[in-house]
Amino acid sequence: MSGFGAIANFAFVMGIMQAVQYFKIGEGENHLLYIRIAYAASQILVALAIMDLKRRIIAKNDETKMSWRLASAAGGAKVFGTIKEYDLEQQASLMKQHLTGAVLITAIHLWGGYLQPILLQVFMPWKTFATGPLFSLYYLGKPAEGDLKRPFAQQSPFGGLVSAPEEGDTKAEGKKAAVKDTKKTK
Repeated sequence: MSGFGAIANFAFVMGIMQAVQYFKIGEGENHLLYIRIAYAASQILVALAIMDLKRRIIAKNDETKMSWRLASAAGGAKVFGTIKEYDLEQQASLMKQHLTGAVLITAIHLWGGYLQPILLQVFMPWKTFATGPLFSLYYLGKPAEGDLKRPFAQQSPFGGLVSAPEEGDTKAEGKKAAVKDTKKTK
């Protein structure tokens, strides 16, 4: 994701918050009920859309061979499989992310009484789903080229403001560390 993506996310959130203040949403008891209903409906509909994505992945049944690295703190192990298996893994990760967020925001609202998080989460899951690579591939029918080429680039939570080290840089740092270790043992 580029730096523009981070700016767009910030503008999106601030736009929603300005609309909430302008229309005085959340100031009455009826508003709270309607916001809760909109939040629940939005979460359920996004979960259904993610399940439909799984159906589309299975229906396409792309058995093209590929390899990718599992996401982990230590770099991950290399995995061999098919595009279908990779996309199903990504879809499961998206569903887990969605459900975790829904549970967390619901808890924040119920125990803390905060209204703004559920207002934002009426819209944010849709934005996250619609800007993901699986949506572009399976709903919009775009070819798997550029940013949509598998394996997908792991998105930074900082929106591209902090660049990840290049693979060559990581290898060079590993060699430097190995040289230091051998010097220490002498």
